[in-house]
Amino acid sequence: MIMTDKEIFLSVLPNVNFMTPNVESYVRKGKYICEVSKGGGFDGTYMVGVTVVNAETRRHECDLSKSFTNTIRKEAMKDAMYYIENL
Repeated sequence: MIMTDKEIFLSVLPNVNFMTPNVESYVRKGKYICEVSKGGGFDGTYMVGVTVVNAETRRHECDLSKSFTNTIRKEAMKDAMYYIENL
């Protein structure tokens, strides 16, 4: 049975991210699957998280996972998507 990107990601990291609990999408970039999620920063900013899993090894890529904050939600998301494009 072929697993979807979401199923592969959740088989590695099944828990919800504390800082960015609202999952926006799962994006495949080569061997990486990125979960893009959003939440609010403690200082009133918007936060977008990019959590990266290697689909080949089924491991969490801690060093590649990042969060982006901005006072403008659209800008935080734009920064996150730019990061994924350049993985």
